[in-house]
Amino acid sequence: MSVIDFRDQNRKLALSVSSEIWNNIPRSIFLADLEENPELPSWFKDSPWNAPAFRLPSAFARHAQLQGQRTPLPAAASGMRMMAASGDAAKAEFEAAMQAIGLEIPRGGVIADGQIHRCNASGSGNHGKGDGAYCLHLDGDIPYGWFQDHRDGVGVRHWHFRTGQKFTKEEVAAFKEKVRKQRAARAAHLVKVQVETAERARAIFDAAEDAPADHSYLVEKKIRLPNGVRYSAAPVAISQWRNSSPSVLLVPMCDVDGTLWNLQVVDGDSRKDFLAGGRVKGCFFVVGGTDMLFPAPLNLIGEGLATVASCFEATDVPAVAAFNCGNLELVARVLHDAYSKAKLLVCGDDDWKTKDATGKLTNPGKKHAIQAAKAIGAEAVFPVFSPKQTP
Repeated sequence: MSVIDFRDQNRKLALSVSSEIWNNIPRSIFLADLEENPELPSWFKDSPWNAPAFRLPSAFARHAQLQGQRTPLPAAASGMRMMAASGDAAKAEFEAAMQAIGLEIPRGGVIADGQIHRCNASGSGNHGKGDGAYCLHLDGDIPYGWFQDHRDGVGVRHWHFRTGQKFTKEEVAAFKEKVRKQRAARAAHLVKVQVETAERARAIFDAAEDAPADHSYLVEKKIRLPNGVRYSAAPVAISQWRNSSPSVLLVPMCDVDGTLWNLQVVDGDSRKDFLAGGRVKGCFFVVGGTDMLFPAPLNLIGEGLATVASCFEATDVPAVAAFNCGNLELVARVLHDAYSKAKLLVCGDDDWKTKDATGKLTNPGKKHAIQAAKAIGAEAVFPVFSPKQTP
């Protein structure tokens, strides 16, 4: 007796059925089941997962009913309805987690095929197009995956579905090993993409020209042009899906060794982008020049270019831009280790009017600045705009 393995045919679900049982089901019964099955979730009918393997349990059941006898079901087949339902719930939970960090769900929902897919990040117009990525696996005992907003510098966020099922030690170990291998493959792929993006960033930066002192972003923020910032009159390719606006500032993003890894692209409307796929973690830009960091007894560190440029102009102290709050602590640690004799002062953003996805007031700038300061034993200071600011 041979066995038919539906993983090979559909690559969506492992299901082995003996050929004896399979061949005893009339084709008309199986084909009729493909026409309509109200028990399947609606998302399932319209998705790429709408494969014959998922319909087999009811085909077995219908055959048994017509024959007036019980047809034995393979163990895997008897649990397929439950797996489809849990897959539905896992997919919904995964999409909700993506939306919570500002990623947009593609039309028709995420594709759960274990491959890397791009998606949009929240923004107006084309801003944020193609700046998100995700990968979702539903083909194992525990649905799991990851997602990332390339703009925030936080990196990959890993996720798994809490099924409530109990697994043996062997099953848990096998799952962990599978995840470990996939994370290693993902890390290797990430490094490759970062190196390629660094090469592209260098080519763009080398071809750029001196930035005008009256660029609209500088005028709006009331800051002088920082030394080292360049300019592109033509749009810059943020990713293969999207170009920037024309007339943009190019801020080099380097590591502590001075290697250029990425660019922050700033247009006249204060929209900021990183080159998609490029490294952000641990990268920074020094207003005042990197050569001033070591001799200076005090260094300032903050999030954005405008913030640290203002601090530099007011104090004449080297000021480091970490580009976003998620990168603030890491850059603070890097600088603290490299320049241990210099004192660091964290100049945090006070996002006292910011609300989260639920409408609740939050303050990511202040939170991350305090965390960064604690991590290196430094102090954090904040601007005061209004007496109504919350502490």
